Amino acid sequence: MKLLMVICPEDRREQVAAMVENHGVRSFTELPQVIGAGATGKRLGTHVWPGKSVLMFTVVSDEKKDELHTS
Repeated sequence: MKLLMVICPEDRREQVAAMVENHGVRSFTELPQVIGAGATGKRLGTHVWPGKSVLMFTVVSDEKKDELHTS
């Protein structure tokens, strides 16, 4: 079993959730409106660094992890 953690911009939340669900993963936890900085820049929900991210995670089998990784 593997913990799969996805951080994506708020405006891509539906796309990511649909992709995961299309692979048969029906259970996940979501933390909306998270802030941080990373390789794609800062998302701090401020005027200077607008936008926030969504953190989604689930536990999947090793085989499902490999399937999702190639999507």
